[in-house]
Amino acid sequence: MTTDELRDLLTLTINRNTSTLNASNIEDSGTKAVIGVEDESSGTLFFVEITEA
Repeated sequence: MTTDELRDLLTLTINRNTSTLNASNIEDSGTKAVIGVEDESSGTLFFVEITEA
């Protein structure tokens, strides 16, 4: 699975299965992808970095 495929799968899963989390793509450089995830109930923003091994 490529970083693009995993990024898309995680983004879709987060957005479909939670009512308070909002995920969006931040960066994609081919071998690295970053997803920004906001918890709307608490206002917390965190990032998930996916890197090919």
